[in-house]
Amino acid sequence: MMNRPAAGPDLGPNFRLRVMRILWGAFLITVGLFVLVTRLVRPGAGTGAVMGGGNTTVLYALAALALSMVAASFVLKSALYKRAAERQQPDILQAGFILALALCESAALLGLVGLFITWNDYFYLLFALGALGELLHFPRREQVMAAYFKPGM
Repeated sequence: MMNRPAAGPDLGPNFRLRVMRILWGAFLITVGLFVLVTRLVRPGAGTGAVMGGGNTTVLYALAALALSMVAASFVLKSALYKRAAERQQPDILQAGFILALALCESAALLGLVGLFITWNDYFYLLFALGALGELLHFPRREQVMAAYFKPGM
């Protein structure tokens, strides 16, 4: 008995591209929802200083971690896209895409956590960093086609 997951039929590059673009939009919307959450739960005026609004050490540490996660998302996505094109395995392509989006999303999550820890408004920059990383990961047709067909075919 084999322990392989049951894989359904591959519906082709256009379907996979459409799924990837839907995932891209959903991940981008969640960053907007994080911003909305921070606006809804914001404490009253004057509480930011009491809750640690001046703590810039945490800001710098989380910003460095977020920046490294966004940078790693591009490196990992590139490596997995190259492997998918070499092996003609679109599943690797989609896994690399989702991993890249998740790393950018984690940068925005660090902004959310940092804002709740310090109530420092500069953490909105981490939301912007995560959203920018996700915007730059927009799935392109050429990338998907390279995972399905060898060049020159």
